[in-house]
Amino acid sequence: MRLRAISNTSASGGKSLNSETIILRTTVATVAAIAGALAGATSASHRRIGLPLLVHAAAGVLLAVTFFDILPDAKAHLSWSQLVLATASGTVLFAFITRYVSQMCPACSSDAHRSSAAIHEPPIWILMLALGVHSTMDGLAIATADSLSHSGDLAILLGVAVHKIPEGLALCLLLIAGGYSPLKAFIASCVVESATMLGGLLGISLLAHAPVLTLSLLFAHIGGGFVFLVSTTFAPHLKDRTRSLRRSVAIPAIAGFATTAVILLSLKG
Repeated sequence: MRLRAISNTSASGGKSLNSETIILRTTVATVAAIAGALAGATSASHRRIGLPLLVHAAAGVLLAVTFFDILPDAKAHLSWSQLVLATASGTVLFAFITRYVSQMCPACSSDAHRSSAAIHEPPIWILMLALGVHSTMDGLAIATADSLSHSGDLAILLGVAVHKIPEGLALCLLLIAGGYSPLKAFIASCVVESATMLGGLLGISLLAHAPVLTLSLLFAHIGGGFVFLVSTTFAPHLKDRTRSLRRSVAIPAIAGFATTAVILLSLKG
């Protein structure tokens, strides 16, 4: 089982390879966010085009990864009560930060890409700090998956990387709306999104010899945070009365969810 990968690294020399893999995967996720930010910086005048489609499709992908990869791998080593409590703790943490500090994911906010007013309250630096925390959690998710997952943990990389594209795009557009020049907004977005690699490095240093129970609890906790991010994407649209608008949300979300679910289930099977 891959579960023993880290615990055996010291004797086998695999730790270096494992660390390199985590660094590579967090770099890929960061590059995906930077690509989104670059698209935002170079096409600010067309900022509404394509972003909702990307957001809803990415949310569907992330939800499938959470339910078909993260939570099942965590449950393999947890009781139902431990799984529920750990998942709920991640949801509550992200909800608390969103409610009392700042939106954790600018792309997930239904209004973030529609109005420049979203950037003025709270202050820009608060938004960037909150997203930095979110990006660090993304990196930790990749590192934890590398320690715990049975299936090569590429599913986590897929979910995080796909989600990172509209995340970087939305952050850059929000910074531009808040008065940043496109170049400064792009650079600031790159700095914030680089926290993903920081999360991976933290995972390498802190999780190398962590017990299986700790890894499983952390994995479920992160999964709960992802569930909250997805809920903030879809919840505002539950009140939409226009059928065409509901379809514009549902179709890319279902497509992303279904495609990812089929891939994951085929890999596990």
